[in-house]
Amino acid sequence: MNLRSNDKIAIGCLYNSSHKTKRWDMFRALMKDLGKDNYRYYSYGNNKIKVKGLEHHRKPSHRRLVEIYSKCHIWFAPTELEGMHTPPAEANLCGALVYCNNMPSNGMGDYCNNDTAMIFKDIKDAINLIKKPDFSKVDVMQRLIHEKIGNRENNMIKMVERFK
Repeated sequence: MNLRSNDKIAIGCLYNSSHKTKRWDMFRALMKDLGKDNYRYYSYGNNKIKVKGLEHHRKPSHRRLVEIYSKCHIWFAPTELEGMHTPPAEANLCGALVYCNNMPSNGMGDYCNNDTAMIFKDIKDAINLIKKPDFSKVDVMQRLIHEKIGNRENNMIKMVERFK
C-alpha cells in the first residue's frame, strides 16, 4: 500500500502507557516542537488516548496496522528497553523511514544502524534529523531485514526442523 500523502510528512509511533521505556513523552515533545503545519501524526496501541492533532488507533487489526504504517513517511521509535522491537521493522517494510535512539538496549540492533535508520541521541537531535530525512535508508533497511530475517515460509521451515 502506498497511502502517503504529499501535503504533509506523516510521523507514526507506538503508544503504550504501561511501558515507561517506550518514551511517549518524546513523541509528544516532537509533536509540540514540529507542529501541525507541515506534519501529521499517527499512533496505535492497546490504550485509549486523545491528543489534539493525533490520529490514534486502539488495538488495530492487521489490515489497519498496515494502513497506518503505509501512511507514515517516518516511524519514530524512541523506546529504550525492548527484547525484539518489531514495529519499526514492520513500518519500514511498509515504506517508512525509521528514527530510533542510539541505545543498545532499544531492541532494534538487528536492523537499525547508521546505514539503515536515522539514529538520534536525544529529542533535540531527533527533531533536527526529522527536518533532514534521508529516505534512501528505507531501501537499505528493507534489504537488510529480508537478508537477516528472511521470509515467513523459510523461517517456518527452519522452526519445524528445530522442533524435530
